Amino acid sequence: MSVAQRRYFTEVAALVDKTVIVATTTGKTYSGTLIGINPDNLGLCLGDAKDEEGKILHRVFLNGNVVAQILGVEK
Repeated sequence: MSVAQRRYFTEVAALVDKTVIVATTTGKTYSGTLIGINPDNLGLCLGDAKDEEGKILHRVFLNGNVVAQILGVEK
């Protein structure tokens, strides 16, 4: 694994337990706490998530193929 790849995954892993906004390739947006990430395909698990309509969801699992953006909300 290259230095750039390691650094990328380190940055993504640093978002675990933080609030993120995830935009999907299907046009949906979710905000919530990033609980887990699959480094093989960038699949995500969000906890206490909210969709774009304001509906609160206990858990959201997103396949990495549909993740378009992951935005870190808190530092």
